[in-house]
Amino acid sequence: GAFPDWLELYNAGSETVELGGWTLTDDLDEPDKHPLSSELSIEPGGFLVLFADDDEEDGPAHVGFNLSAEGESLGLYRPDGGAVDELDFGAMGTDVSQGRVPDGSASWEVFDDPTPGATNGG
Repeated sequence: GAFPDWLELYNAGSETVELGGWTLTDDLDEPDKHPLSSELSIEPGGFLVLFADDDEEDGPAHVGFNLSAEGESLGLYRPDGGAVDELDFGAMGTDVSQGRVPDGSASWEVFDDPTPGATNGG
């Protein structure tokens, strides 16, 4: 019955990305805040939904922080520490999401009908 915050990773490449050693953060000054599990991967053209519920005991798809409805930052980093993506987002309404259109592009849009685990369209 819970409705946790979530974020979605998309693999625009032609090879599976194994996420062991990668990190996520909601504090760009602490890029290694949440190490991703070696159990996680993303197939080419695939999506991975992660729950930002600060409830890591629920499994590898649950990250160790929550997202702020008032806005904050998100960062994804390779095992070598290099930034793959960083985002600063502002206040978000209830049950909306923000994503790239088309998938993997540089253009961001807000969605009233989120599509976790599926294409954002475009």
